[in-house]
Formats: sequence, structure tokens, C-alpha cells
Amino acid sequence: MSAMPAMPGTYTTDDAVLHVNYHGERGDETPTLVYAANRALGTRFTVTLTALGRDGVQGAFSGTLRRQGDGSGPDLITVSNGRFAALYHHSESSAR
Repeated sequence: MSAMPAMPGTYTTDDAVLHVNYHGERGDETPTLVYAANRALGTRFTVTLTALGRDGVQGAFSGTLRRQGDGSGPDLITVSNGRFAALYHHSESSAR
């Protein structure tokens, strides 16, 4: 089965195609905290791609993530009104 290309739109963990991981650095000797959202964890997360083009992607995200493994952080964290904009690495020798 081939992967479907990403398209502008809204994707959720309910779609079974969106799996979200967040790795939180604490700035001290404490190990990195890892949080995840997917259907198996009973969490819900939404990513909306508002623009997707040759040179970059932008959109918004929100939802609840569950802590993975050991750690002293909260079991659940909630992210709301997150936004992103990222340019793709582009070079003359790379084909798309």
C-alpha cells in the first residue's frame, strides 16, 4: 500500500493516520519527558494543515497528550491554539 500525499485539511487521532509525539526538555539533569497522542492511548489531537506547498507547510494544532514511560511530569498535558509554519529544505540537487 502506498502512502497518501498530505493535503490541506484537518487530521485527528481518530483518523488512525495521525500519531503525535512531544519530547519535553526540562533544562536540568532530569530525563526528557515524552508525551504522545493516538487512538490506542485514548487521547485526541487535531492538526489542521492550512497551507501546503512546494516550499513549506503551515497550520494549527491542539489536543491532549499522555505521558509515556516513567517521569515526574503530569499524566496528561493539553495544548491549545498551537500554530506552526515551516519551510522545507530546498537545494538545487533535490528532486520532489
